[in-house]
Amino acid sequence: MRYLQEHAPQVRVLQGKLQISIDPAALQGLITGSAAGQGLNIERLDNQGDGGLQVSLQPTDFARLLRWLISLEEQGVRVEEAGLERAEKGLVSTRLLLRNS
Repeated sequence: MRYLQEHAPQVRVLQGKLQISIDPAALQGLITGSAAGQGLNIERLDNQGDGGLQVSLQPTDFARLLRWLISLEEQGVRVEEAGLERAEKGLVSTRLLLRNS
């Protein structure tokens, strides 16, 4: 929670930036590549009929997850839905619906 409070101003600035459009075909590659770059392991990735991607991640460090989500936002990906469950101390299991903004 402290991490969220410390980085709230940064998130607010990002929300006001110009929206970036990503080709729907490139969205999956962007998500898998950026997750690997942040050391996150994708458990499952499902294409939604409307252009969104349902992503399930293996348990990961919460701060690392937030850094990844901020980097996705900077690249024009928005989190439409998020489900987080505590897996073990400091780790969360994550389910996301990601979409081109």
